[in-house]
Amino acid sequence: MWKVQRWDFWPVDLRRPSGLAKTWCLPPETTAHGALLSHVTGGADDETFQPMNVNFGLFPPLEDGAMEDIKRKERKVMRRRLMSRRALSDIAVWFSDTPLAAE
Repeated sequence: MWKVQRWDFWPVDLRRPSGLAKTWCLPPETTAHGALLSHVTGGADDETFQPMNVNFGLFPPLEDGAMEDIKRKERKVMRRRLMSRRALSDIAVWFSDTPLAAE
C-alpha cells in the first residue's frame, strides 16, 4: 500500500473537496494521460470495460488531410510520429498553464 508523505506536490489539496473543484485541470485528450483518463471516465462501455495500458488507439484521430501525401507503407509509422508530436506540444502547453509548473 502506498503512503503519501507530502501533500504539497499535488496540484490540488485532495483532503478538501472544495479545493478540488477550483483548481483541478485535466491533461488534454491528445496526451497519453489524457487519453487514458478519457477512456476510464467515459470513453468505454461500463459492461465491457477492461483496464488497459495506453496505446495509439485511445488517442483522438489526426486532423483531416494530415496523412494525405504519405505512402501507404509509411502511414502507420508517420501517424504515430504525428500523434506523438501533437501530444508533446499539447502537454507542454498544459504544463505551462498549470499552477504547479510555475512553482
